[in-house]
Amino acid sequence: MLVVAYEQFSRHGYDGVSMEDLARAAGITKPMLYAYFGSKEGLYTACVERMVGPMLEYVRREVEPQSAPDRRLWAGIVAQLGFIDEHRREWRAFVWGAIARGGPAGAALAQGRRQVTSLLGELLESSYHAAGREPPAADELDAAAHALQGAVEQVAAWWEEHPEQSRDAVALRLMNFMWQGFGNLLEQQVWLPPEAEG
Repeated sequence: MLVVAYEQFSRHGYDGVSMEDLARAAGITKPMLYAYFGSKEGLYTACVERMVGPMLEYVRREVEPQSAPDRRLWAGIVAQLGFIDEHRREWRAFVWGAIARGGPAGAALAQGRRQVTSLLGELLESSYHAAGREPPAADELDAAAHALQGAVEQVAAWWEEHPEQSRDAVALRLMNFMWQGFGNLLEQQVWLPPEAEG
């Protein structure tokens, strides 16, 4: 049921399919769908949750723990953009769609984002250790991870409007934007407003 719904929502969007359509495609009765998922919203929310796990595994698999900090960040960016590129329909349906819908689906997406941000925080923290540096406080790492995740999502949205751009070209833009900041933080070089200098 979930596999069929995932495919149908990906192809047609939330409003493009009915519970009757989904039941027919799955070869079951509509009451059975309601019995398992409660509502169309419940089924859609389960599909949103289903997308996050594979993306996290994809990124974890591509990032080598022993590599240099810049290589680790590069691998993470390329992996996440690679997942988005290979699952564009799902990304539109279950990320942008869930953002637009809010409610339980939006909450499920927010939980998925927290998992992605947590993974980014782990990558950042391990980068400090790999560089022989003491990581900053947890809230600093968390804020940086959120900034990175937001940058990836927004550049992915920009990429939708510029499909002629290759994954690696988009990843390089992101890497340079991020590394110019994170690389300096790793070397303990921070920008301060004039009144705070010294």
